[in-house]
Amino acid sequence: MSDTDDSDASTSVPEATPEQLAKSEEFKAKANKFFQEGHLKEAIEQYSLAIEQNARNHILFANRAFCHVKIENYGDAARPRPSTSPKCSAGL
Repeated sequence: MSDTDDSDASTSVPEATPEQLAKSEEFKAKANKFFQEGHLKEAIEQYSLAIEQNARNHILFANRAFCHVKIENYGDAARPRPSTSPKCSAGL
């Protein structure tokens, strides 16, 4: 299996529609802004909404996990995520 083989991911997490991808990017932009402003709980909420729209974006899981770590909420930082990328272990 190569590093770019996503055959298992395509069966476990459905691909997002163009509308869902756009919505996910909107939530991610809001989350990033909240993060930069130090509003970590609000950032977590927005990253979670983005993930609901596009669960294949491993960066969203990593960013949300990082927010949890910053507020020392380690249990939620380690919350399982769908196995969508063998390259990403963040958001365990």
